[in-house]
Amino acid sequence: MILKEVNNFARSSKESIRNYEYQKIKKINPQIIFAALLTQSVSFLFFLFVGRYEKTEQILTNFIGIIALSTTVTLCILSLLGAIFIRKYIVQLYVGNQRARTFLFPIKRSHLFLKKNVAFSTIFVRGVGISLLLSYFIEVPLYILIGEGVKLNLWLLIQSFVIKLTCLLLLLGIVTVSEIVAIRLQSEISTIITAVIGITLVANLSVLGSFNLTMITFLACLITVVMVIAALLKTGYWIDKSEVK
Repeated sequence: MILKEVNNFARSSKESIRNYEYQKIKKINPQIIFAALLTQSVSFLFFLFVGRYEKTEQILTNFIGIIALSTTVTLCILSLLGAIFIRKYIVQLYVGNQRARTFLFPIKRSHLFLKKNVAFSTIFVRGVGISLLLSYFIEVPLYILIGEGVKLNLWLLIQSFVIKLTCLLLLLGIVTVSEIVAIRLQSEISTIITAVIGITLVANLSVLGSFNLTMITFLACLITVVMVIAALLKTGYWIDKSEVK
């Protein structure tokens, strides 16, 4: 099966490699959109209704607080889902005996590795992004109709949108780091373990940071993702030099 893929791949031009990877991975798009939209919507409704009865908790009676909590739940669920998918579509190709077959493809190893990651990240982030955007148009009317906290204004709407962007950045960072660790350790299960550790470390910081220091948290996450991308590029170079035993 892998040899057949190699032959088909060899006939492709470099420009079509990205399309080849994209077509192979894009079937997960509906699953990502459904999971993210469902998780975000249900989480928002849950915290919105809890806020009606727990009025002493400021974070539960504030639109920004509810958005921060619900997007953090989405971050946790989608990080695990992303780790599962990236293990299936990328990590397992670079671990153990399977990587020897992957190295048969007639393209520089790091180039193929990065193209796979670009295709996966594009599909994954786009799917989650679409879901968060759709849920946003559900959350605002619901808060206006049901919420009893701070009235919405333009600045709160901007802040809530930035929180969703922060969620996307953290999600991309956690999933990518789990991939890097798994490939470096040559252990597929490390993908899931690293994602769980990442969620544990990031979840509380995400809620508190997004609620109290929205813009600073966003910038910190942006810088972190740049560093993660640099680590991913370095992993590509490491793959170029790695030897198959």
